[in-house]
Amino acid sequence: MHLRTLISRNLTGLSVILALAGALVLYSIQRNLSDSATLRELQGGSQQIETVLQHIVDLETGVRGYIITGNDVFLEPYDRGRALLPGEFSALSRFLAEQASQKQMERLSNVQALLDRWFRDVATPEIETRRANGFSAGEAARSQAGKRLVDSMRQELAGMQAALQAQTVQMQRDATFSLRLVQGLVLLAFALVAGASALIGTNLSRRLGQALEGLSRVTRRVAAGHYDERAPRSDVYEVQEVAGHFNEMAAAIQTSQAEVQERHAALERQHEQVARLSEDAGRLAELTDTLQACYTLAEGYAVLQGMLPHIFPGWSGTVSVIAASRNLLTVQVSWGEARWRTPDLTSTPDMCWALRKGRTYTREHPITMSCIQQAPGHTHAYLCIPLVAQGETLGSLRLSADDPEQSSKETARARNFAEAVARQIALSIASLQLRDTLRNQSIRDALTGAFNRRYLEETLSRELVSAERNRRALSVLALDIDHFKRFNDTFGHDGGDAMLVAVAQEMQDFFRAEDVVCRYGGEEFVVVLLDTAHEDALARANGFRQAVHGLRVNLRGQPLGQVSVSIGVSTFPGDGTTPEGLVSAADEALYEAKRQGRDRVVSVSQLPAQGAIVPDMPKPQG
Repeated sequence: MHLRTLISRNLTGLSVILALAGALVLYSIQRNLSDSATLRELQGGSQQIETVLQHIVDLETGVRGYIITGNDVFLEPYDRGRALLPGEFSALSRFLAEQASQKQMERLSNVQALLDRWFRDVATPEIETRRANGFSAGEAARSQAGKRLVDSMRQELAGMQAALQAQTVQMQRDATFSLRLVQGLVLLAFALVAGASALIGTNLSRRLGQALEGLSRVTRRVAAGHYDERAPRSDVYEVQEVAGHFNEMAAAIQTSQAEVQERHAALERQHEQVARLSEDAGRLAELTDTLQACYTLAEGYAVLQGMLPHIFPGWSGTVSVIAASRNLLTVQVSWGEARWRTPDLTSTPDMCWALRKGRTYTREHPITMSCIQQAPGHTHAYLCIPLVAQGETLGSLRLSADDPEQSSKETARARNFAEAVARQIALSIASLQLRDTLRNQSIRDALTGAFNRRYLEETLSRELVSAERNRRALSVLALDIDHFKRFNDTFGHDGGDAMLVAVAQEMQDFFRAEDVVCRYGGEEFVVVLLDTAHEDALARANGFRQAVHGLRVNLRGQPLGQVSVSIGVSTFPGDGTTPEGLVSAADEALYEAKRQGRDRVVSVSQLPAQGAIVPDMPKPQG
């Protein structure tokens, strides 16, 4: 029931006042209705723009899917979008014409022109080429041009939508003002009627009080942040109109609040990104500190093996290092799944695209050519980064995403971090390689490549402690080349050097990797046989002595003659418990072998007993 009818039944004298109040209320209501209709039209226009944008996205997605797969199913959204877009453009054009927005009409024309160009220059040629020739590398350039056209259409439509949004905000402000005006007029009419008649006041108080109480309660709830609250229906027409407009206002506020929350979520994502960057920096710093504390390459590789899986979660990978010969690339560190790469741990540097190009090689798009070292059919995101330090390429860091659907944005972020890690790995490997080189120079004999006397003293002391603790045997061989002075006198120092190198190489080939072969001085060598009892040491010494018989040494094509060696054997703990004692005992056994005629093996147990009469013979030479 209208307020005018209710009041006229009870108080004719106030009809003029009520009529004027009703007219004002009606005007305000009509104004709000007009604003609401305009808002709905603007929202409809915004929805129309969203529909056009969605059809354009369907067109691009359908063409891209068809070009990649060749499956006609992907053309269904393309055909559907192409059929519906003319009608959508027509409806949008009518809407903009009603709005009398010349700039918006120009933008719509630009979008149509760009779309026609996209159909003509990109979509149709790509589809026809794909049907005729299959997928080709040339489609990549056209796809990039198409992407730029689609991005331009998106920008134009976004501009149109932003203009509509601004217009909508202004209309909402006007509607709010009108709503407040209506509320004021309703309250004024209520006051006038209440003062004129107790009967009218009682009646209106009962009806309007209930309606306005519900509206007031909802208003307080909305003011407190409960934007999903809505005013209840009322049997009073004017109150119902106010409630309806209030509900529209509350809905608009709720929409605005959702936008604010979305912006807050965007800030949260930015904060999360900053936190990830900080975490990456911390992991890189920890890796750097640990690598700097390493003494050898083996330690460095062990550190990388343990830390890289945590530095690159969600990625499998390898670290490969180029050998000193520069023709081999060997995997030194690997983690994660192995299905993404070939099983060979050794390859050549020219099999790596990153090493060929001298820069990071990625697989972020299906048209990118697979790395030669990837497993066939592997399509996950892939990074291969050269390890370069001080201008020298040392190897490569290769990474493969475990997630086949990983986004290009995440891959780009990982690439920036991985390149920083690769630089640090390269510097550390270069430093450790230099340190290993210097250490080898300090413990190796420059001529023969065998360990030197200093290394023998350090190693033998350590191994004797270990042998005593674990109750294991340890034997020492003192070895001398027979008649070495004759070789020097006959063939010169070059001949002697050639003989030393050949015998040293034969020793390193014959004895185990864990045995320690040292050049003790001149033509004398010492071999430490770990975990070897006396009888085994004698057998191995004799085995080597016989192996030397087959050695043929040449100097510039000239044979140097038959080679033989004399060997003395001592064993811990029976023949000595100190490094000096064991070497001295083996040396005595060696000289006994010389005295007995050379080319033989003598153990300490075969030396003449202490106090026995030994002929006074000079110390053998050679």
